[in-house]
Amino acid sequence: MLEFKYRAPEKELPAPLPTLAQIEASTAIPRQYTETLIRFVEPHFVVKVGRSVRFAEGDNMLFPRKHSDLAVPTLYAAFRDTDTGKNYLVMEYIRGPTISMVWDKLDKKAKDSVASQLKKGLDQLRKAPSPGHLGGIKGENPWNRLSHGFPVTGLDGKKMTTGHDWVEAMCRTAQKSHPMYEGRYKWTTTVYHDLLDSTSGGEQAVFTHADLFQENIMIREGDNKVVLIDWEKSGFYPPYYEYLQTISNDKWCNDWSDYICRFLDPHYRESFLMYHFWAWYCCGM
Repeated sequence: MLEFKYRAPEKELPAPLPTLAQIEASTAIPRQYTETLIRFVEPHFVVKVGRSVRFAEGDNMLFPRKHSDLAVPTLYAAFRDTDTGKNYLVMEYIRGPTISMVWDKLDKKAKDSVASQLKKGLDQLRKAPSPGHLGGIKGENPWNRLSHGFPVTGLDGKKMTTGHDWVEAMCRTAQKSHPMYEGRYKWTTTVYHDLLDSTSGGEQAVFTHADLFQENIMIREGDNKVVLIDWEKSGFYPPYYEYLQTISNDKWCNDWSDYICRFLDPHYRESFLMYHFWAWYCCGM
């Protein structure tokens, strides 16, 4: 039995939605470190399939279309197969290369166009009203890549609304992974609070893609429109978070890093502190 969470109006569909049989028979690409599959039901659909697929990603794809000029694949359906427990996101099939495939081949004019399109769309998106909390559109807990995909949650599962909440949650997560002696933990959290609380609260939160690495930025065939894919980790985060995530995903093998500051304001202090947190979480200090 299919339980639909979202279904686009029939007039917006390029063809009838694919059946489960058609989806399961299509070409599949596994995603690293997860059981999720990306299936290509040509010529119109891409389907993300798996028990760990989050319907919040569908909400995240709809949000930018309402608040910005960013090109995002159209979401056609989101549903669960209650017999298997698998979740499905049926999306528009975007044809074209990713930035990672062609960046070194682009001339300056083409690179400038990519940066300009990203800046315009991301600036618009960051002006969308904050819901007053950190995390997903509907209040889901923040999903932080720097803690290797484990959810960084508010105290007792409550929504994070202040910078203090955000910093406390990050420190608790790192402490669980690599515990410090109590005195050092108290000193470290005090430093984080002093430097990050004022810029990390829900009132400053902006809608953030949170995974802007080159494989998630496409150049659409035909009109060279920049299209952002993979909105799984998106939500409302501190203003510095998009820059942090983008620069930390960079492979530093070409001039892409020079262009990041063309479409995102750099936040050096906060990024350094978050890298410090990452070292604590992964390796201990």
